[in-house]
Amino acid sequence: MAPPSPGTLTWLHNHTPLLPDGTRHKPNCYPSTYCRGGLNVEVEVDEGRATSRLTLTDVLAKDAGNYTCQPQSREAAHITVFVLRGESWGQRP
Repeated sequence: MAPPSPGTLTWLHNHTPLLPDGTRHKPNCYPSTYCRGGLNVEVEVDEGRATSRLTLTDVLAKDAGNYTCQPQSREAAHITVFVLRGESWGQRP
């Protein structure tokens, strides 16, 4: 069986899909809402196995929550992220 391609793998944050450009999928997404950059998705395929890595930069308190890596035809992987000292949305120094 072939490994999933980047197009058949979706990352979600609290059940909301993350887009490849690092934004959260929301209609009319403006900086005042919960979409932002700072997310990077990498997919590596090696010997019939695909590995995906989600990297968060400039972490905010709202980045806490449940993240899911959902391949199209495989079991999903889940992780819970806690932000211990994150900035509040819109309160950067």
